[in-house]
Amino acid sequence: MYNQAIKLYIIPMKPEIIEFDYHFDLGNPFRVDSYFCKASREPVIPDMHYALHIGILKRGKLTSCIGGFARDILPGQLWFIGAWEPHYAVEIQEDSEIVLCTILMEGLGIAAPFYNINWLLPFIVPPESRPQAEDRESRETVLNIAKEILRSLDSGLDENQTKCVQWLKIHELLLFIISNSGLNRGKNADGGEIFMRIMPAIELIRTGNHQLLSLGDAAKACGLGKSRFSSLFKKATGLSFAKFAMSFRLSGALSDVRNTDLPFKTIAEKWDFFDLSHFHHLFRQHLKHSPREFRELYRSLLRRNS
Repeated sequence: MYNQAIKLYIIPMKPEIIEFDYHFDLGNPFRVDSYFCKASREPVIPDMHYALHIGILKRGKLTSCIGGFARDILPGQLWFIGAWEPHYAVEIQEDSEIVLCTILMEGLGIAAPFYNINWLLPFIVPPESRPQAEDRESRETVLNIAKEILRSLDSGLDENQTKCVQWLKIHELLLFIISNSGLNRGKNADGGEIFMRIMPAIELIRTGNHQLLSLGDAAKACGLGKSRFSSLFKKATGLSFAKFAMSFRLSGALSDVRNTDLPFKTIAEKWDFFDLSHFHHLFRQHLKHSPREFRELYRSLLRRNS
């Protein structure tokens, strides 16, 4: 059984803890959590959200699945989860300790010289190509940064100073991974200016009252032609505009499936999936369960852990 300490990571124990998003803003762009997980082969249901995750395994062994790609994670290794990307732990193979950094995407590197680095690279390349701490020296470096992130909590610093230390260490970790992976060479080397060019479209998606947003309207909001906008959007986020927007609506629908008793037809219509069968197909494709199966499994897990 999962330890109560991981209620925000894999299986939330109380419905009111679950949030559609993490309610971050540029004044509060991240959080750091430390979790202990008991070894388990219990079924784990996927999650998806706008905020990014960097997971660091301090000890133990687990298998994570991101975007359909499963990978064994060893101590000192990481996993990167992009915006709206379905993810879950396939199996906790040994008792494990995890440091989880949850980050507002547009909060990374928003001032020079940070601004000149593409901090999103580890999150937007395909899951099977995401950089990893493969050798012993790299894993030791990652573990040391994770320890420093946690040590800041007991350093005697005030809350703002602690957040500063953690935020710098998160960027240090990303810089180490990006630099050692070679991701920052060639066509991937562009900095944050590309992301900021398409940010108005992301804001329209997130504040658009669940409604479909046309490619033309999104491009216009960014002051770009449709072709140029599509190219920049894919380069900045790793997803096409259409898939990014659909994933936002699917994540909202997931929250309603999980947290309400609304009929699935009502949820589909609320999030602009007007064809119920298409909504069921997309839900199963991305979350490995039908909406009904997901709701039943989630509630059975809540009852089991209450």
